[in-house]
Amino acid sequence: MIKSYPLTREGMPFRSHSIVGIYEIQDKIAFIHFAFGFVSAEQYAKDKLTPSYALLDVFSADFIERSQAYLEYNDKKIFSAYDAVCYWEDDRFFMNTKRYNGFSASIAKIIEIRDTELIEVDDAPAPIQQIYNDSKSYIFGDYVVRMASQFMMECRHKLSGETVWKLKLTAYLYSEVEERNGILYFGTAGKGGRFYGVSLVNGDVIFNYNTGGTERFAWYKDNVLLSNRKGKPVLLDSKDGSEIRQIDFGKLQFPAYQHMLVKGDRLYAVASDDAMYAVCVNLCENQE
Repeated sequence: MIKSYPLTREGMPFRSHSIVGIYEIQDKIAFIHFAFGFVSAEQYAKDKLTPSYALLDVFSADFIERSQAYLEYNDKKIFSAYDAVCYWEDDRFFMNTKRYNGFSASIAKIIEIRDTELIEVDDAPAPIQQIYNDSKSYIFGDYVVRMASQFMMECRHKLSGETVWKLKLTAYLYSEVEERNGILYFGTAGKGGRFYGVSLVNGDVIFNYNTGGTERFAWYKDNVLLSNRKGKPVLLDSKDGSEIRQIDFGKLQFPAYQHMLVKGDRLYAVASDDAMYAVCVNLCENQE
């Protein structure tokens, strides 16, 4: 059974909407998102200010109770989810809305996130350069995996630097690269976007599942949760990439950025039709 709530505010229409992430805070589930609103052409021509919102929707684990909070800014800049990062520090949860250098001049604040409120703490420090997944080196024991070029993944011995294997991908590496039981798991996006399972030892492709593009994936009982080519969540067997079952999302779709959090037997995700929705699905109920 799917439970869903629109991530909207009454009387606050959004011109654009983006998701920072889904997090567990004190046994509750927090959806953190940004939006900016409408302003008349005359008003914008006068001062170039746009209403921008940092938004918090918090749910009980069973998705029955809900609370909302937001901070509003009228600024020439807007919030950018791609520039932001959330983190724990001294048992407190914070969001830096301008951790990374992005494509636009976004609002730079440090905001504390509590289970019922958002509190501005300070201006954010100078942003740092973001390292994207296809520019990272991933270390797994004695092996280092990285992209040698746009579509060529390579593995080297950590100590000797000797090339162990190379693998040409069908599209850009987009997700993080994870390793479990000697298998690398990662997603690509763009033309030919797929989700891969690759042997860490020799680079053999164990499976590649056609998703049309994977930015994020999650784990449930040692198997992989992700969005399929039709924008629906599916559970894949992590050993061979076969489809175990689809997860019922009703008419809702996974958006391109595929935010997910798995806690116990529940999947929390962001889904969409004409609006954004916070979604909770009991994964056990989707078993055939």
